[in-house]
Amino acid sequence: MGKHSLEPPAKEVENKASLNEATQKALEVHLSASKPSSDGRAPPPSNQTNLPAAPVAPKPKPRPATLAAGYDRCQHYGCQVDYATADNHPQACRHHPGAPVFHEGSKQWSCCGVKKWDFDDFMAVPGCTVTEHKPVVWDA
Repeated sequence: MGKHSLEPPAKEVENKASLNEATQKALEVHLSASKPSSDGRAPPPSNQTNLPAAPVAPKPKPRPATLAAGYDRCQHYGCQVDYATADNHPQACRHHPGAPVFHEGSKQWSCCGVKKWDFDDFMAVPGCTVTEHKPVVWDA
């Protein structure tokens, strides 16, 4: 087969067959889908298995070797210190209950709105809430 052949290249035939197969599958899905009623209302949602999977709980982190028995690490933003578990009390932790927000170079906490441009300054903003420490969940 030269440049000017009446037979299409093998790759082109393969691509066309693949495209036809995908088109047929899409058509089947479309034809089997629920259609609007005569008054134009959408059908009620069905409980099909096409729904996304439920979110998986995050795996516990391995306990760091540097953390001694009787000590824990606080998981609150703005705190994250290692503390003696026995010393935890309702006013032990100063942290940010909100999440960090990064927007066009600025950094701020969603809870208190303190805006900083430098990351080190942002991390040095003292927490706006005082509670007890919340320990990180470690795996066994």
